[in-house]
Amino acid sequence: MKKLGLAVVAASMAMAGNAAALGWGSGLGPYEGAALAKLKGMSSKGGAFNGALHKEYSALAEEALAESDHPHGRWYTRKGYHSALGRRVMPTNPHSWWLPRWSRDELYGWYPKLLKALDYRNNRARKPAVAARAQAMWDCWVEEEHEDVWTRQLGKPVYQPEDIARCKNAFLAAYAELLRDAQDINFRFDRPRSIRTASRRDLWPGGTEAQSGASAPSGIATLDGLITAMRSGNSRVILKGHTDAVGGSAYNQRLSERRAMFIRNELSKNGIGGPRVQFRGVGETELKVNTQKRDVRNRRVSYSIR
Repeated sequence: MKKLGLAVVAASMAMAGNAAALGWGSGLGPYEGAALAKLKGMSSKGGAFNGALHKEYSALAEEALAESDHPHGRWYTRKGYHSALGRRVMPTNPHSWWLPRWSRDELYGWYPKLLKALDYRNNRARKPAVAARAQAMWDCWVEEEHEDVWTRQLGKPVYQPEDIARCKNAFLAAYAELLRDAQDINFRFDRPRSIRTASRRDLWPGGTEAQSGASAPSGIATLDGLITAMRSGNSRVILKGHTDAVGGSAYNQRLSERRAMFIRNELSKNGIGGPRVQFRGVGETELKVNTQKRDVRNRRVSYSIR
């Protein structure tokens, strides 16, 4: 998402045309910072899915503008603006973007799959946060691949491969979750306990957390079951880290990501890794038990196999 100079200016002109075709107005004003502030302060209309899209696009706009990627920052801001107003905002059609030949067919193939997954069992209403995440990370993936065109044209290596991988991985994880309901691995992240199976510990290694509320069941049996299932075939697993609602949202987001990585590392130690394991964190946004107090049942990693 970093600034690409004159090449991005041309891209912004193309996107302006796309925006006009979609009926996007100029109600956000000419200044990106002020537009983003307005977007983040808006109240969402149109239900949970639009509200989740509003948050996702606000975060992407903020990230793009922080990297001086003004064209894409404005693009994300517009999409967030229309989402907040309750309007129907669709995933980006890759056929309308200039994409590198090495990723074009893959993106073209995934686009109809995403549209079908969003419509599957009314997922926008049934799983609004997951559906919004899938759509936003799809847009992010398309945008990052689009940026890669310019540097390859100039004979340079892949542009921001980490960002491409991050957006793609997050999209694939959310996409899989749309099609399958997840199961939970409940760990006592606040209570170290030696276990007999292998050399794992039923503990988050970053330190202890005070416990209150009901105790969660041990997650080690569930983890062993997951390892057995993964060894029996070539399926993939999507890991999703969670926290309770105590603490700041930014801290909980990072903590949830570390928890998902912890389980990923446990799978890797047992020979299950690479593209078969995808992971992400959702912080405190998907509580198992709806409480603002500390509750170990919300400190978990959920997974789905596909």
